[in-house]
Amino acid sequence: MSRIDDLSFKILRSFTLLMEAKSPDLWLHSLRVASLAVALGRALDLSERAQLELEVAARLHDLGKLALPDVILGKGESLGEAETAAIRAHPVLGERILSPLPLTDEVRKAVRSHHERMSGEGYPDGLRGEEIPLGARIVAICDAYDAMTNPRSYRPPKATEKALVILIQDDGQQWDPRLTETFVRVVRQEPSRTGPGLLSLDPVGFGTGRAGRGQSWPELDGLMGGRGSR
Repeated sequence: MSRIDDLSFKILRSFTLLMEAKSPDLWLHSLRVASLAVALGRALDLSERAQLELEVAARLHDLGKLALPDVILGKGESLGEAETAAIRAHPVLGERILSPLPLTDEVRKAVRSHHERMSGEGYPDGLRGEEIPLGARIVAICDAYDAMTNPRSYRPPKATEKALVILIQDDGQQWDPRLTETFVRVVRQEPSRTGPGLLSLDPVGFGTGRAGRGQSWPELDGLMGGRGSR
């Protein structure tokens, strides 16, 4: 398909509304990660299409967690072996949930691979370095930063600069150092757009203020690709 059809658009919006209903914290996290990802994509001079793919993938990167029991989602750090395995399955579950929709490979791969590490020690596929899709590497940095700078039930948030130092000191083990350098520059230059607690995305539409409730999102034209290569 060259254009997103109305039913597919409504299904994507339904996924975000389901996330909001089941886990408001997860939903807000996805909004912030999407905003950060788009800001980083813009700083990298990615095309508008690539930025839109980033936004969709980031909004849905934790979709697979909706398949997990509430007791695991809300438990925090003290997870047992079986619970940890369940959490680590969420990228594959997310990709599987999205598989009936004709999304582009870039969106699906970013959802599946956002917990891969540059060292090859991530999951689910143990990809290394640039084997990890660009969108997944971008979402991974934004995901980590937002997790660090917002409170969890088991720990307070880190200050913005402390989180940035952690990203820098990683030295290419978990996150792409080139992308990390750009991300740090973006956050330091535009703290009001990328700081903790950011909520710039339209909470009722499916995009960065582009579509309100019941409206179409023409900018998504072309993001719905074939169902071929995975």
